[in-house]
Amino acid sequence: MPPVRKPLSRSRVVDAALELVEAEGGDALTMRRLGRALRVEAMSLYRYVASREDLLDALFEALAERHPPLDPAAPWQDRVRAFARGTRATALAHPEAFRLVAVRPLRTPATLARTDALLAALYDAGLEPGHAVEALRLVGSFTAGYLLTELSLASGAGGRVVGAPDPAAYPALAAAGPELAAGDLAAGFDAAIELIIAGLASPRPAGRGR
Repeated sequence: MPPVRKPLSRSRVVDAALELVEAEGGDALTMRRLGRALRVEAMSLYRYVASREDLLDALFEALAERHPPLDPAAPWQDRVRAFARGTRATALAHPEAFRLVAVRPLRTPATLARTDALLAALYDAGLEPGHAVEALRLVGSFTAGYLLTELSLASGAGGRVVGAPDPAAYPALAAAGPELAAGDLAAGFDAAIELIIAGLASPRPAGRGR
């Protein structure tokens, strides 16, 4: 007797898409290829995801749901750290999916909830709305950008400085030395987040709390 095939659902389609992307990369994510992975016709997938864009939103949502929620009772600094470190953990666990969705619009419940929790932490830091939004963009863009670079470096495709720069031509690069060639990416990430937190705790210029 042939095995009973599990019925399709949106969550099963998204799980299969995540598995496909991690195994074969983002370019492999087509409805036809996903249908083959699920052993169904591609057209039947449209009962569960409206389009490839909807599928990418669902992947972004699935990654966001893997983050533990930020504790609203924790100090604001710890919430910023938790947001950044949680994002990094997810990126390292699902590098191909992260590359695919890292800069997508925020419009699904889990992605909006994480953003709302981070913004609340920035309000608790004493930031007025204008500064809080600027800080939100800073933390979000730094985190995504650093992690995309880290994943690129890990794959061998990224922009490491190779060799020893000529001190006469590039004195600042030469002074950085081995840090540019390798460096501890986890420590660098944490150090940069601490710099951002220190900056957010510093006095701010007047006139921007709109």
